[in-house]
Amino acid sequence: MWQDLRFGFRVWARQPGLTLVVVLTLALGVGANTSIFSVINAVLLRPFPFAEPERLVRVWGVDEERARQAGDAGRTDYGVSSNDFLDWKAESRAFETLVAYGSGAATLVDSTGSVQVRSGSVSPEFFPLLGVTPVLGRFFETGADGKPEDKVIVLSEPLWRRHFGADPSVLGRTVFLAGAPNTIIGVAPAGLEPPIVEKRGVPDLWHPRSLSAPPVMRGVRWISVLGRLRPGVTVAQAQEELDAINQRLAKDFPATNTGQRALVMPLADSVVQEVRPALLLLLGAVGFVLLIATANVANLLVARSVMRQRELAIRSALGASRGRLLRQLLVESLMVALLGGALGLLLSLWLTDLLVALSGGAVPRVQHVQVDARVLTFALAVSLSTGVLFGVLPALQGSRLALQATSGAAGRTTSAGRSQKWTRQSLVAGEVALSLILLVGAGLLLKSFWRLHQVDPGFQPEQVLMVELTTPRPNTTRPDQVLTNSHRLLDEVRALPGVVEAGTINLLPLSGVDSCQPVLVEGRPLGSGPPPCAEARTSSPGYFRALGIPLLSGRVFDARDTESAPRVAVINSAMARRFFPQEDPVGRKVSVGNPASPTWLEVIGVVGDVRQLGLEKESSPELYQSQLQVPAWQYTLVVRAERDAGTLLAAVRGVARRIDPEMPLFNIRTAEALLSGAMAQPRFRALLLGLFAALAVGLAAVGIAGVVSWSVAQRTREIGIRVALGARPRDVLRLVMGQGMAAVLVGIGLGLAGAAVLTRVLEGLLFGLSATDPVSFAAGVVALMGTSLLASYLPTRRALRVDPVVALRAE
Repeated sequence: MWQDLRFGFRVWARQPGLTLVVVLTLALGVGANTSIFSVINAVLLRPFPFAEPERLVRVWGVDEERARQAGDAGRTDYGVSSNDFLDWKAESRAFETLVAYGSGAATLVDSTGSVQVRSGSVSPEFFPLLGVTPVLGRFFETGADGKPEDKVIVLSEPLWRRHFGADPSVLGRTVFLAGAPNTIIGVAPAGLEPPIVEKRGVPDLWHPRSLSAPPVMRGVRWISVLGRLRPGVTVAQAQEELDAINQRLAKDFPATNTGQRALVMPLADSVVQEVRPALLLLLGAVGFVLLIATANVANLLVARSVMRQRELAIRSALGASRGRLLRQLLVESLMVALLGGALGLLLSLWLTDLLVALSGGAVPRVQHVQVDARVLTFALAVSLSTGVLFGVLPALQGSRLALQATSGAAGRTTSAGRSQKWTRQSLVAGEVALSLILLVGAGLLLKSFWRLHQVDPGFQPEQVLMVELTTPRPNTTRPDQVLTNSHRLLDEVRALPGVVEAGTINLLPLSGVDSCQPVLVEGRPLGSGPPPCAEARTSSPGYFRALGIPLLSGRVFDARDTESAPRVAVINSAMARRFFPQEDPVGRKVSVGNPASPTWLEVIGVVGDVRQLGLEKESSPELYQSQLQVPAWQYTLVVRAERDAGTLLAAVRGVARRIDPEMPLFNIRTAEALLSGAMAQPRFRALLLGLFAALAVGLAAVGIAGVVSWSVAQRTREIGIRVALGARPRDVLRLVMGQGMAAVLVGIGLGLAGAAVLTRVLEGLLFGLSATDPVSFAAGVVALMGTSLLASYLPTRRALRVDPVVALRAE
């Protein structure tokens, strides 16, 4: 073996050009695969840092009626009412623990100053359910009356280090959270983000929550639920038990629970369910790239085995068996494969950082991507398997040629040449087929992304700044104080230089937050089932102009719509079509919220539809109430600027500080950034698959050029004779390119068949087109044919310059 290694090193060193091409080709394939695997390892394979994470489940609410109305029957991410949660907790035997949680924002004030924080509101059993231990102090406890302790908080480990300098004496310190005194009792370990990542992000601290269940709240679904299964209980058994409980609740409370179900899902699946198909798709794509790279290297080595035929024949004549020759050739292949794998691993470090940057926050847990033992093992396994894969075929052919030469089987030379020709063309056909499948898939995703990009979001995002604000002291601030502060905020922001309009909204478009509330229309009888619903929003008078939402009829809110004036509402076009299909809704009265105690609102206007749940989701019926009549404790300030909205941030922050120094500002961004974030996942998968397809086509072009170049070299004498006998350049061109393009055409045929089957997996990722879109297939074929013709033509130019005399002398 040592002799084989030394000789293999000398063989590769004698051909530095070939060695460099092989190593770089393998590095591209191994590096791309390792980088994607690094992401999959962090996102899909690495277990959560909790005790027995396989027993942790997320329990989603499922509202069949609302999903049907919205045309999204597969949606399962609705909230749960506190009443249903408490019933589940009391009656279920499949769960060891069930906890409720949510998120919010507040300002934390202590002796060192104030800091804006994201807060998690959790049941006292939240931390024991996860099975984690505090870094410092303790977690929440429950009193003898069963109620959780009050006015205590647990800090996150990052906040403890960032704001408190990792001071152990922080325990027992009193700080003010949302204007109320709270005592710090503990510090949670790092890595608790997966179960409680909501729209506001990872919590900086946690406080206990106590749930009550007044009958009027049964139809209000807003909490999230996490559970731990009892040992031996499966997800299917827990699902069956909750289905039975919900059926009983539907009989007892038909007005609020008809059509209400629950979906029990493993925690890991709930976190990554949206990105798993895309990541597995990308892993398959880079697998194709690796196969193409392997075929290219095998092609090079098949040609190299012809040049080494004399050397291998001498070895065979000196007594080397075919197995001995195979071992030598495989050792050489593994040597260069490991070298390419090492370079590919280094390349993957850069590619992984690029993938994380391109994800744009659309991939959960991506911040944990790193090269660990599992990734290193994967890179080694890929390198070794690739070395064997591309080395076996050339080794078999090389050893067979050597034995034929030794035995004097000269008559088999022609068949051996045909065998090599067939092998190389088959490899090229395979490369072309795989490349076409990737090209078609990339074309489908890019076209889908383009169509999504063309969707009208319902607002004008240019020059719009968005700043989320929260009432600093919600427990002690009266509604009239909230109104006074929001009035003052809007007045002072409008007075800033460069501001066109300003307004507020409690839930931004494209937020994905479901706030569908039951709607009644005055004069229409209430049916037997649950009433239809509409997304409920609260906005200020200037919001529609600030965001550029068009007014279609009637008017929007203005100074007349005060708390003492009759209650009014503005609805969107989708609600007008749904509830008033043959009449003018302006002047009609509707009620939103509790059907048992309706509060009638007069519809004063109809505005354009806005995509609330995502660009790919059709606009739902939507109803706006006036911030002057229904104050929102938490809202987003929307500011339209004359020019660059980002330049107004410092001035807006200054206004908020003057009104209340403790007012927290979160999620500061432009409307264009909001729109870009809504397209982050489609852009990520379309861009990456496009890059991998381009890489595959480039490698396939190299393979095609290699086959044609090899053909020119083998047929130099024949071409010289043809030219001497009067063959014109176009005849030579057709002769040489025809041989290369024959393999391409076979590969295109195979690729079309493969694409027709494999692109079916993309159906769930496409928007506005079919997985068999003919334009994408045709574009892939045209792009690959053009590349193949160019790759064939470049080496064919050598054949056009062949001098017959020189060719015959060379032979």
